[in-house]
Amino acid sequence: HKAVPSTEGDLSDACVADAFLKMADFFKIYSGYFTNQPAALSTLQKNETDNIPFSKFVEQTLNHPKMRGLKLFAFLMKPCQRLLKYPLLLRELVKCTSE
Repeated sequence: HKAVPSTEGDLSDACVADAFLKMADFFKIYSGYFTNQPAALSTLQKNETDNIPFSKFVEQTLNHPKMRGLKLFAFLMKPCQRLLKYPLLLRELVKCTSE
């Protein structure tokens, strides 16, 4: 594999695998999140339909700038999307770095 030149100094000793291993314990959090996600999404959907005050709250939050026009559902999906991007990121790093 061919190393990509860096503008931020010499990264020849940098090891992505070491960084991921240091963070491994934090990835365990995702397991519980994924296990509970179907129930959370179901509860969200039920409350958006059946709970008028909650439904109004969700609708009002859509106008808040920090929501960026996204529904609460989108924020519940964000951790899943993030985790799925890690293998893609690592594949691209492998293509661009030395072994």
